[in-house]
Amino acid sequence: MKKQRLSQKAYEQIKDMIINNRLKPGEIINEAGMQELLGIGRTPIREAFQELARDQLVTIHPRKGIEISHISPKKIHDIFELRELLEPSVLAKGMQNIDREWLAKMRQEFLDTAGRRLTKQPGGILECVRLDDEFHNTLISCIGNQYALEIMNSFLDYLTMIRIATTSDEQRYNASNLEHVGIIDAILNNDVKGACAKLKKHIEISHQATIENFIHSSY
Repeated sequence: MKKQRLSQKAYEQIKDMIINNRLKPGEIINEAGMQELLGIGRTPIREAFQELARDQLVTIHPRKGIEISHISPKKIHDIFELRELLEPSVLAKGMQNIDREWLAKMRQEFLDTAGRRLTKQPGGILECVRLDDEFHNTLISCIGNQYALEIMNSFLDYLTMIRIATTSDEQRYNASNLEHVGIIDAILNNDVKGACAKLKKHIEISHQATIENFIHSSY
């Protein structure tokens, strides 16, 4: 039990470093260095890296080290293509199941965040990304299909890593927040067609912005 707790602790700490860009895409690290940094033994560290490899956040090269996953245009395309197919269909089927009080709360949070200077605040970009993740994950969960949610979760950490590593454009984050408000308003008005159309358009715009940010980044 103790070993499991240590491996989970190591997994969460290393994943946090990857997602928050403290370990950068393409960087090579090793087990010994991470043991020293985290103060955790060899076996839990190794198990943590194996789990991170299953999440596609690292690639393990035997006798060479562990490589933080590169940002791949093909993966970006595949993720957003899947989202464009999956999310509007799920919303159309389960829109009435979404809690209206939660939607109203999220609407206000998106409006509040849209008015901030995110790049000037510690953790501002990450806060915006987390808000986005919560919204889209909750939409996916509205039909109670565990496989749809597992699909979403399978790429969410990788997508978060991409956004943190490549995006510092406040205008896009603010525009994205207002797009979410538009989706929420359509849901609150019971406009299924309008909500799905706004959601699909939001994902398409985010797809294009992510590709452009990647092209102009150092990765």
